[in-house]
Amino acid sequence: MKRYVHILMALVLCAGPASAQLTSPAESPAQPSTMSPPAPPTKVGAVDRDNDHGHAITVTWALSADDGGGAKSVLTYEILRWVPAFMDSVSRLRKELGNTQDTASILERASRRLKATAGDLTGDQAKLAQDSISLCQTMIPRLIAISKQLRKDVITAVKHLPEAHATYPNNGEWRLVGSVPAGQNRYTNEGSKEVEAGDYLPDYSDYYYKVAAVTVDPTVRNESAPVGPVQSRGQWFNTGRASVLIAVLVFGVLIHGFVAKAKKGHDRYVRPLSGI
Repeated sequence: MKRYVHILMALVLCAGPASAQLTSPAESPAQPSTMSPPAPPTKVGAVDRDNDHGHAITVTWALSADDGGGAKSVLTYEILRWVPAFMDSVSRLRKELGNTQDTASILERASRRLKATAGDLTGDQAKLAQDSISLCQTMIPRLIAISKQLRKDVITAVKHLPEAHATYPNNGEWRLVGSVPAGQNRYTNEGSKEVEAGDYLPDYSDYYYKVAAVTVDPTVRNESAPVGPVQSRGQWFNTGRASVLIAVLVFGVLIHGFVAKAKKGHDRYVRPLSGI
């Protein structure tokens, strides 16, 4: 009997390495792509978007020669912006601010729910609810104070972003900000105007962009030369609403004219209205 047990154990021990070799073959090294890189986009330009509140840059380019022609290998265009390393510090402050605000909001909702149900509880449950309410009332003001301080820190850090962008090309890296399918030659890098937002794009900072033509294999690509600096800024008036401005001016002139005539004693006819 012992002999059969020894034979069975030997088979199991031998079968283990054999099955591992069958089920886990050595991975062959990845073969380099044989696809040729596409021609890069040309005539890349970046300008501030008109008629807006700022915080937006429009990037344009001439299509790659392999987009719709040539090798027809372009699948997408990726738009990259140079971002200073200091932006990571600002992002960490924003994240900490957001987490603190979320925690305070959660505690406020929990406190309201506990107050609404505390009257129906008795004994240990009632005591636990009261203790939880007291803890929430203690923590919420502290978190609000911390949030206010963090917001001040974020605002202070954001004021230094123009200086950080001015260090190009040092102390930073190129990061993807968007992509468009082949055949398109325009992209607007639009950010938020709220300093606490993660996609906040400060005005009056130097931005640099480049566009990459990308094939079905993301590693096979070709980038344009960088373009910049370009700054975003808000406009006081939207020229697309000039007709509204003209209508307001005409209406104002008419009102002023009728008021002036009335002051000079001209008899103005007012249609009688029933009930007045």
